[in-house]
Amino acid sequence: MIWIEMSRDETHGGGEWGFGKCLWSPSYKRGDKKSSWLFWKNLLDVQQGDIIIHLRGKGHLATFVGYSVAATDGHETLEHPPEAGKWNYATSYFRVLLKDYQEFKEPIKLDNETSSNYV
Repeated sequence: MIWIEMSRDETHGGGEWGFGKCLWSPSYKRGDKKSSWLFWKNLLDVQQGDIIIHLRGKGHLATFVGYSVAATDGHETLEHPPEAGKWNYATSYFRVLLKDYQEFKEPIKLDNETSSNYV
């Protein structure tokens, strides 16, 4: 399967939780350990060998920057990203380890691909 990761920044958790090294999200919404967002829970559906296309940035700056391969199936872990930012509240996270990250020679702006010029 092919997945698209939407990330806002390069830090993305830092260290081995950084951009291009893994996908991750909190396993539940702030203040509600019984409920996770379906968007986040999709990480559990990623399987080893799946292709991940990386989209980084926000709004008009969003750009497809590279791709990688899932090195593991999606799973829940008690490990914690070193730089979890506003998701630091969580005690568990969904995570997928990645391998073979390849940056595109020419990044592709999302605006260019969704423009009405292509319809």
